[in-house]
Amino acid sequence: MEEIIAEIENGLVLNEKRVIEFIKNKPQYLFHLLLKILEKNSANFFAVYYVLPHLKISEISQLVDKSVELLKVDYNKAADSIIRETADQYPDLLHQYAKELFQIEQKKTYQWNKYLRDLKDFDFLIEIKDDLLNKVLIEAQKSHGILTYLFKKKKDSSLYKSCLGLFSDMLETRSIEAAYIAIEFAKKIDLFNNLGEVYQKRTFIQNVQNYLNDVGFHFENDIVIPLHDRSKAWHFVFEDNYLSSSLDNIHPTFFSNGEDYEFEFEFGGILDTQSEGHLFHIMTLNSIPLDFGITLKKLVLAFDFRYYEKIFYKHDENGIPTLLPLYEIGKEYEVHKIKKTKIRLKKTPSRWYFQER
Repeated sequence: MEEIIAEIENGLVLNEKRVIEFIKNKPQYLFHLLLKILEKNSANFFAVYYVLPHLKISEISQLVDKSVELLKVDYNKAADSIIRETADQYPDLLHQYAKELFQIEQKKTYQWNKYLRDLKDFDFLIEIKDDLLNKVLIEAQKSHGILTYLFKKKKDSSLYKSCLGLFSDMLETRSIEAAYIAIEFAKKIDLFNNLGEVYQKRTFIQNVQNYLNDVGFHFENDIVIPLHDRSKAWHFVFEDNYLSSSLDNIHPTFFSNGEDYEFEFEFGGILDTQSEGHLFHIMTLNSIPLDFGITLKKLVLAFDFRYYEKIFYKHDENGIPTLLPLYEIGKEYEVHKIKKTKIRLKKTPSRWYFQER
């Protein structure tokens, strides 16, 4: 413990191998390690990323309290990392600080709003929305009431960025009420017509659907519809040594830990579909468990790994997936075949519902 603390004291950034060894050999000191990283404002992002999943909720809560206090005074690299990683695992721990974190976020150069997930009290966002709307309308009057002219001429203005950010923040609460408020706000300020040619070619509803899909909703006939049942989430459990990454082999969600698994499926391979061999097979459910909440008799899950952007799929009556061109598909990446194996599914604790990587 003393040796690794000395490295942090001297400003060293711990590499992956060093952190993983510490997790395996000194699990009782993981909380103290992050406390020291926080105290020294150390740029040890990977240490935070690797260690936080192994901490107890009480320990993470203490780190959050200290991180918020530090960020309210000045930017702190370690505190920033702790807040972002906590948002993936325990966003509710951040809700009491939502207003403070929003103010901190406004000073940053990148969006950082996952702490808003499942936020119940978002009245402060509504107040900010009303204030922004008044400012937009006042500025629009100077442009003869033409909002598109206002935004196109001042696309890089702080006002435009604030409107776009607020729209995204409202949706990130994952609240249907907030989604309706955000949609009405976007309509009043003609938001989508100022995001580029791709957005201008789509209808208002299509643009709204793109954004709502990201947060688990669909928009049809002016109605916001949840896409899935948030009470049920599942994790893959892989065979031993299947995953090559050292991090994957120590992450708590990838182990069975002696727990009984629910189902077992074939994993990997390529589907022979219209994707011309690029749609990689994740798993096929020939008999769908009732707990899954799926009405199809069969379901094939697959993913096109050529693209790193967020993409969506629809399934036909036979459960076969097709890529939906909701986004402008970007650069293609070279991929390799996924080795076939067997995977098991186990129910996921709520802590990992928002896990993204």
